[in-house]
Amino acid sequence: EIDLSWNLFTSEGLSNFCQSLANTNQTCKKIMLNNQTTPVSVASEVDVLEAFSGNKRIMYCKLDFNSEDGQDKLNKILHRNKRNPPGAMDRDKRIIDLLSFQAERSEAIKEQMEAENKPLEVPEDDWDYLYELAVLFDKYKLKDIVESENTDNKKAKPKNADSMGKDAKSNFLFGQFKDILDDSLGCFNSDGSFLTAEFISKYLKQTQDTDELVFDFHGQWKLFKRFPVTDPARELIVTKFVDAIVSHPQMKEFMGINMANTGCGDDFLEKLAERCLADPSLLPNLHVINFETNFINERGCVALSKLMASPTCMRYLQLIRLENQKGLLTTRAEFSICRAMFVNRSVVVVSLQFRGLMERQQMHSYVCRNVDFLRQARQRHYKKTGTGRKRNETELFFDKIASDSAFVKEVKLPGDRKFLSLSAEERVKAAKAFAENTHVTDVNLNGCELDDAFAEAMGKSLETNIAIVKLSLENNSISGTGIKYLLEGLAKNATLKELRLHKQSKNIATAEEDGLADVLEANKSLTKLGLDFRNQNVQVKVDRKLKMNDQLKRSKDSSDNLNFLF
Repeated sequence: EIDLSWNLFTSEGLSNFCQSLANTNQTCKKIMLNNQTTPVSVASEVDVLEAFSGNKRIMYCKLDFNSEDGQDKLNKILHRNKRNPPGAMDRDKRIIDLLSFQAERSEAIKEQMEAENKPLEVPEDDWDYLYELAVLFDKYKLKDIVESENTDNKKAKPKNADSMGKDAKSNFLFGQFKDILDDSLGCFNSDGSFLTAEFISKYLKQTQDTDELVFDFHGQWKLFKRFPVTDPARELIVTKFVDAIVSHPQMKEFMGINMANTGCGDDFLEKLAERCLADPSLLPNLHVINFETNFINERGCVALSKLMASPTCMRYLQLIRLENQKGLLTTRAEFSICRAMFVNRSVVVVSLQFRGLMERQQMHSYVCRNVDFLRQARQRHYKKTGTGRKRNETELFFDKIASDSAFVKEVKLPGDRKFLSLSAEERVKAAKAFAENTHVTDVNLNGCELDDAFAEAMGKSLETNIAIVKLSLENNSISGTGIKYLLEGLAKNATLKELRLHKQSKNIATAEEDGLADVLEANKSLTKLGLDFRNQNVQVKVDRKLKMNDQLKRSKDSSDNLNFLF
């Protein structure tokens, strides 16, 4: 039983919760969701009722709908469940399945942690391939898309027809039919004989900027409406449709496949993956696939993940769009995509709002890694060919700091996109820029994805720096090792008064935490330290040291004032 009545859920929140619960939970029998901020909207009602209709165990549910007959429709589903209760559930099997999945996720976390602690190794022969990907990345101007898809705190809101006007709503729900209006449901015969090369050619378009071919079937929902998943001919139609695409005479020239808002489901992606995995020479230059606003879920995502993980299939695929599916993606679907991205080197955009925190963090990490591979490939190519590039604005800014420019007094770049686009090498170089600087007094690099390599370089700079008074590095990825580097740098520093290191994404090991207070003993200037200690004894020890430094400073200030008077 779940009782969440009299709360502040919106229609969107209610819809997502009901879909997730009804589609995945097999134990709950009673749900109370009435009296929320807003009832379930008309647009979301269909999805909610469809999810409940697939659940056989929920017997009682109180939920407010905007429409007059929404509750009546739900009551019919609940009455069906009461009249035909499901058989006993195999709880042991459910527990084993759950634990097996959690074990897989634990292995994924372990692999990610091990990978983060190892230098990225790329076979020498792969750099030419990565440079080709870098050229495509620049050609299709993917940098802005990557930044918008991976901005921190970005929450993509699902499209909803409630707030649209009549024309916009019609366009959203049924797609655009500007080019081909002559295909009626009747012409789609059940033997699939219409699925020929000529049929595919009708939907081939050339991109405006590059004149490359895209199979653009978006908005053509009539085919899958004619053959829903319950139709006996569905499997044959999907098979022939995929065969017609991959056997088209111009297949090798296809740069993209756009199947958005067509009503296609998991079976289409499964068949496409099956064909391409069997013959990696199919669709060799595919760069973009778009399956937004369809019926893709776990099976389709698993099939797509196999393609992404393959070292030989679709090697130039860089952009995948999967947003706004009919139902909420399962945790296993999200997990399979992330597992594939762990080994994939080409994909830099996965347009999908992950609900799982772990999967969301992993995806962001893998995308950044792949983008960094492209940067390294460009640099290697420039060195190899004798060409180069101009240093960008942010790199030149830190060059000024390294040259001790009197015009730069502070560095405040929290979450700065241009700084985030710097390579790992340039970030370390930025930390080293402060070593001999005598003018910058305030540094704020919060939320800049800084790691232990940056912290080590910054610690070395602090040993010789005589200007920085306040240093803020919160919301980064500095571990206990990196924090130790920074504090070791303070042993020879006499100017830094405030250091802020809260909210690092990596935890400090207990053994590392115990030794930090001792590392700080040699410093005489630091009076404020923002750091999340778990061990209260260490916290007390550090606070005592900071208080001693503050008293020492006050005593010195008083002595200086007396000397001035006399």
